[in-house]
Amino acid sequence: MRDGDFIRVETRRGYIVARSMVTDRVQPHTIFGTFHYWEACCNELTSAGPLDPEAGIPEYKISAAKVSKSSPAEAAAWHKKISDICKIDLQYVGTRSQAYA
Repeated sequence: MRDGDFIRVETRRGYIVARSMVTDRVQPHTIFGTFHYWEACCNELTSAGPLDPEAGIPEYKISAAKVSKSSPAEAAAWHKKISDICKIDLQYVGTRSQAYA
């Protein structure tokens, strides 16, 4: 796999399809995924474990994962599936944003 390839990241809880970013900032045999973007909702792949007792935020997520190369077709199908699921929420967010403009 190379930088920019479509990849499939799969755990026992499900999978996501995203683009890879190859970097030396992450330890070997480790993957990092942001939870900020609905297109690649990596929190769906991890546990909903306990909150940190001090900060009240979710614990650092550690899950066994299988990473494989994906395709533009699978990425397009994934994006459609996720956008269909999130459609109501995204429309609501857009409506609220316009209401406050």
